Amino acid sequence: MSNFGRQLSASETQWLLLDRVGNVNFVMIGELEATTPEHVRSALDAVQRRHPLLRVRVVDQGGALWFRSGGVRSIPLRVETAQGEGWIPEVEREMNTTLPAEEGPLARAVLLRSQDGAKLLITLHHAIADGRSGMALLREVARAVAAEAVGRPLDLPPIDPAGP
Repeated sequence: MSNFGRQLSASETQWLLLDRVGNVNFVMIGELEATTPEHVRSALDAVQRRHPLLRVRVVDQGGALWFRSGGVRSIPLRVETAQGEGWIPEVEREMNTTLPAEEGPLARAVLLRSQDGAKLLITLHHAIADGRSGMALLREVARAVAAEAVGRPLDLPPIDPAGP
């Protein structure tokens, strides 16, 4: 995995500046079949290796904001138990908790386990994703979790940040 870096676009910069006033996170929620935290951890790691913007932090270089990879930790995963509508306070918590832009990554996840199954919450910063890309990411993670659960890790080739 090579290091990645580029200056933020005008809209990405706008999202980062807005985040300084109030959090601009959004949360994607998906239902999972019974799964283990280990399967989710493996799936998140595979997806993070695939997507360059899931491996970045934001650095200020002479007044310009840049995405830089290298030294960014794994997507944090928190595991909780929820009853009934217990996912609603978790979504509110995720939306109102700052993502550490200077440290990265600009994403985190919560696995909510209950007697009825599991929900996966993926929190993303608007500087790296929108609703459409967030849903695609959630589907990709769910497919990777399902593959891990049957012992066949999903082959997710890295995306070239420079494009085709």
